[in-house]
Amino acid sequence: IPRWRVAERKPYSREQVERILAACQTPEERALILLFRETGMRISDAMFLRRDQLQGGLLLVQARKNGTELPPFELSSDLRTALEALPEQGPRYFLREEQRDDLQVRRWYRKLHPLYQRSGVPDATSHRFRHT
Repeated sequence: IPRWRVAERKPYSREQVERILAACQTPEERALILLFRETGMRISDAMFLRRDQLQGGLLLVQARKNGTELPPFELSSDLRTALEALPEQGPRYFLREEQRDDLQVRRWYRKLHPLYQRSGVPDATSHRFRHT
């Protein structure tokens, strides 16, 4: 009889999140990590985040994976400032309209791996923010 193992959920400590934020080298990396920290958003949802989803201090989100409309997130002033500071290159914060979406999402996966390594936080991944 096969046994299914439930993966251990390892939330980040406050100190680990601070180390990851300190390892950010670009405004985009910092905004993305703050977004993960505050919302627990999947990376695919974060990548497709549009500027019109930020209304006042609220972020309106619909999960891409299953289409579920999530309750609005009230964002911290740090995250609002980080998102508003990103260069406007189309309607989305992290993906450009003129480039293929799948290639850009893969680029972000590859870009975040070295960030997590620089932080020195063991087993750091974007998904862990969903449990933090």
